[in-house]
Amino acid sequence: MYDRTSQASVGPWRDIPEAAAYLGMTEHWMRRKVAARQIPFYRVGPKLVRFHVDDLDAFARAGAVETVAR
Repeated sequence: MYDRTSQASVGPWRDIPEAAAYLGMTEHWMRRKVAARQIPFYRVGPKLVRFHVDDLDAFARAGAVETVAR
């Protein structure tokens, strides 16, 4: 049986399970973000989507919250 989790991606492109793991989120969360077009993705054919690691990094950085000095 083919185990996707044992295969490391080569290059900067990630599929949904890999992108979810990269961000520390679930596949369901990634699919919801894609459906709502709330995360950058690239469509490869009619259904297949891919994520570039630079876009994933930028998405994660965009959610950064500034600290407040007390």
